[in-house]
Amino acid sequence: MSSGTQRRKDLIAQVEACVCKDRQNTYGDAESNFAVIADYWNLWLKSRGLTAVVDATDVAMMSALIKVARAASSPGHIDNWVDLAGYSICGGGIEVKKAARGKIVLEPKESFRQAVEKAHEGFWEGFDVWAKQLEAEKARRLMATTATPKAPSDNAPDQSVS
Repeated sequence: MSSGTQRRKDLIAQVEACVCKDRQNTYGDAESNFAVIADYWNLWLKSRGLTAVVDATDVAMMSALIKVARAASSPGHIDNWVDLAGYSICGGGIEVKKAARGKIVLEPKESFRQAVEKAHEGFWEGFDVWAKQLEAEKARRLMATTATPKAPSDNAPDQSVS
């Protein structure tokens, strides 16, 4: 059995292979590709009458949230964890690129921290509301599927066969 450190190194190598080789060769630069995805998502949202506008960072974050949801359902499926890390790295890369364009040169570590802080502004309050709604919906569905049929009332006409 390998050590925890070695397992993490192996997973990092998988993330690197996805983000820096496989996906890079297939889709090109993640920062540019996520901007194109954001454009498509904005068209879709607008066609539905919604006014929210997303950017490349939002694409990284929402893609990561898809992986969070999948990992919650199948925590043993390692691909979800690898992809989640990959989306985080892409999001960090997007923020580093934004900082460089703004002529503010930050270390990647600082940019990523700032990106995470910005992404989490107000996130947890909204997440708590969403989580409560989700739990209420789950409880409602569970009650609907486990509800026992009601016994006929005493006032109901007698249906027995004579």
